[in-house]
Amino acid sequence: MQHGDSKPVHIITPANWRQYADRIHQQAMEKMEIQLGSFEESVFLGLAQAGEAGELANVIKKQWRDGQTEELHKAMRGEIADVMIYLDHLLNAYKLSATAIICEKVQELTERWPEYFEDFEPQKAN
Repeated sequence: MQHGDSKPVHIITPANWRQYADRIHQQAMEKMEIQLGSFEESVFLGLAQAGEAGELANVIKKQWRDGQTEELHKAMRGEIADVMIYLDHLLNAYKLSATAIICEKVQELTERWPEYFEDFEPQKAN
């Protein structure tokens, strides 16, 4: 809660954002009488993800049509955040690791298109 010129009561950081996002999600599911871990939660998250992706696409369309503005850039940042938060909730609902499933998919793609990697040498991690 924030009043007037006072500082916010809750400060969101890279270390705690997920706790706050999870709390918001838990409260929304409780309000909708949806049990965490249920199929209904998955349906809600899938629909929410589709909606947020649509909102992001609309902002990008406006940038293409109207040009780049600070307002549209800010809107795009917000929509990307919404998409990422719902993806994070989906990963948690299905007990998936983003890194693991991305690695699996990229492995599949490198095998599908080996010609893309004939002269490719990935940089070594430090």
